[in-house]
Amino acid sequence: MDFVCYFNDGVVEEKIMYGRASATPAVIPVKDPGESATFTCNATGVPSQNFTWMREGQKLASSRKYKVTSVTGSSQLIIKNISISDHGYYVCDATVNVNQPSSARFFLGIQSLKEDTDMCPKGDQYATMNKTTTICCPVPGFPPPEVTWKLPDKTVQTTVNTMLPIKPEKEKDFGNFTCCAINVGTPMGPFVISLKQESQR
Repeated sequence: MDFVCYFNDGVVEEKIMYGRASATPAVIPVKDPGESATFTCNATGVPSQNFTWMREGQKLASSRKYKVTSVTGSSQLIIKNISISDHGYYVCDATVNVNQPSSARFFLGIQSLKEDTDMCPKGDQYATMNKTTTICCPVPGFPPPEVTWKLPDKTVQTTVNTMLPIKPEKEKDFGNFTCCAINVGTPMGPFVISLKQESQR
């Protein structure tokens, strides 16, 4: 904990300020699989801090996958040979007082773009005339991909996610929708989604 003096109308007031943990950087720029990522957790307080790194409730320690280095006031986590499974949040707990723990949260984003047919309905999709429905391009990714759609009438639309809202108002609004996705220069597709009238079930 830190001791800070405040001056108020000529009277010195002493207050106790407990330590705090901070994240550097709080968000790692997009990384490619196979690279390494480094997080640094800084904390202020007296006496020396105890640092614990966590992910999804599990304590992280130095291993073939992780390297943890701690000194007074700071701790560093290196994640080696990162993969898609490393994507997500990491937490640094800094204990500066038994009753006043502090933590900092970090986010690691792994560049990815893959086909995932589980996220979208399979087979033909159906819609009712003059009612809005949403069709899905089965390509999730990080960062979220930009998706280009070719509609049945040959027009082209671009969305910043995998979903495209459709409100069919005439027969030619039904048919095949073709989508292609791209993020950080990596393309995927095309994929074809067939939209039919509900009456055709």
